[in-house]
Amino acid sequence: MLGSKTSNCTNWKLPVILGVGFGLFLIFVWSFRFERPVDRLAVTVSGSMEPFLAGPVQFAECSRCSVRFGYSVSSIDHQLPLLCIHCGAPVSLTDSVESPDEVRIGVIGAQSIAVGDVVVFGSEEERISGVKRVVGLPKDRVEIRGGDLFVNEQIITKSLTNFLRQGVLVDVLQVGKHPFPHWVDASEDRYPQSIEEFAASPVWFGFQPDRRSNLTEGKNSIRDDFWMNQGERLHPVPVQDLGLLIEWKSGNRDSDSAIESNIECKIESNGIQYGICFERTDSNVSVFRLEIPSKIEEGKLLASWPTKPDRDWCSFAIVDGRTLIGGESSEFSLDLAASKMQTGTFHTERFPCSLRVVRGGGGLTRISVIRDLYYRASIGLRDGEISSGVEGYTLLGDNVALSDDSRKRFPLGVDRNRISGWIEPGTNRLASIHRQQRLYYSPLFHPTNAN
Repeated sequence: MLGSKTSNCTNWKLPVILGVGFGLFLIFVWSFRFERPVDRLAVTVSGSMEPFLAGPVQFAECSRCSVRFGYSVSSIDHQLPLLCIHCGAPVSLTDSVESPDEVRIGVIGAQSIAVGDVVVFGSEEERISGVKRVVGLPKDRVEIRGGDLFVNEQIITKSLTNFLRQGVLVDVLQVGKHPFPHWVDASEDRYPQSIEEFAASPVWFGFQPDRRSNLTEGKNSIRDDFWMNQGERLHPVPVQDLGLLIEWKSGNRDSDSAIESNIECKIESNGIQYGICFERTDSNVSVFRLEIPSKIEEGKLLASWPTKPDRDWCSFAIVDGRTLIGGESSEFSLDLAASKMQTGTFHTERFPCSLRVVRGGGGLTRISVIRDLYYRASIGLRDGEISSGVEGYTLLGDNVALSDDSRKRFPLGVDRNRISGWIEPGTNRLASIHRQQRLYYSPLFHPTNAN
């Protein structure tokens, strides 16, 4: 009797349990399908977000110096001359075209949208969505002043991460690929022909951007000369916010690249001068402030972080009156304008930045000069109001001159319901710089033919 009752009870409960479980499964699938859509992939079809996101790139080749480099397809006006980024001679386009970036679009749920986010927007009737950066929230007043963005009279400042992701490559000195050196021995006017020579000479080398490529205009300034944008190359303006990126390989403890290194850097930007020293060991990278004249100020340890195995990097920049310093595992900033650190003289008028390897330069792989993104309302127009008190979000392309953004498509701002996703920047903060380094010196470049 007891055994029979237990069997009947089990037979009654099993269908109920299965039914409830199947119902919960359907609820889960339903909620996932409609409330958690999967991310989707898309490609960028224009250069409006360069250099952060790349559109299609067409290569050009110089007959004088045999250099190949990439031009943004969106920026090319075939009625205007194309000029070599190195020697300035006319160049011709080749049939070689590089595909645009493929980006992952995340779905925006209930989370808030912040200034600086890169979002996807459009309308139901539009087949192609726009990808732009949020520069203003509803009711904000956004304007461009001297290449910078101001929101409600406050400048939008950058972290080191954002500077590297949006920065424009000015020059790169790397192993075996530098036929037109812009670094010069400050005392002898001697140009190193390789990064190995640079690393082995414990003297100050100044960056002289006006050699061959005529990049400077005025005192200690680098022109807004985005080499991938034809329009900006033909209508440059002075840019002074810049930084240095130093990359090296760690190697084994018994190799030359494992020797403790000591690299000193100096930058002058908009009257602010600052110098630091990166001291690197197998375990840590330490940052010290340089005292004038060129001595480490005792006790001024600014930061320290662990050395990354295999490959590592450090960066130092002055942007909008603030110094940005960091590496793979740490970053920080100092407000130089407020602390009045712009005293003394670091270089001559020729050098907006300078660097020397005091010791241990065997592991250096690349030294890059990067400038801050310079916003222009359009080519030839530097300043202007973007929006004022509009009901929606203000969206702007990083490469403003090529941007079909909310100024043109949505004069009253972009409604929240038109923003359908966001672009995750990824964990590699140097992805944009490395891509520019690759296009700056194409794999088809032949250094033996260079002048």
